Amino acid sequence: MTRTAQDEINTYNTNSRISNNYSGMDEIPLGAQIWDRVSVTRIPITDVTITFPSNNSEVEHVVFVEGTSQKIPSDQEICVIVYEPFFENGNYFPMPKGVTVDQNGDWVAETTIGEDANIGEDFHIIAVLADQNARTLLMNTLKMIGLTITLG
Repeated sequence: MTRTAQDEINTYNTNSRISNNYSGMDEIPLGAQIWDRVSVTRIPITDVTITFPSNNSEVEHVVFVEGTSQKIPSDQEICVIVYEPFFENGNYFPMPKGVTVDQNGDWVAETTIGEDANIGEDFHIIAVLADQNARTLLMNTLKMIGLTITLG
């Protein structure tokens, strides 16, 4: 019985899964024809994670939010935004002090959580990547309420 190209590909995939070794096939199997080809470049995976405080923590009025990051595109910066879901439509408050990122990608941001009247309320701390347009919008939002923002 003659093996088809699909049989060869299925065998490769099965053996690779079993051995956890995806070394690639040496050649296109007989019976398979290349009809089209495109070149692509693999890009790094960007990651921004909040490491402190942890989910559902109780925090004071000012908290230093900490996190890790990797492979941040050069045209973007990490910004921290506090979301107050208890308002009618929810409100997003960009933090006026920028995020400080060290050479390892670890970061910290001084963050204000509500006012005295909000004690006991739940807030969300959000880490975002902002390009120049988003940073301008964040700065303009803060200027409207009389604050200035310091990014990166």
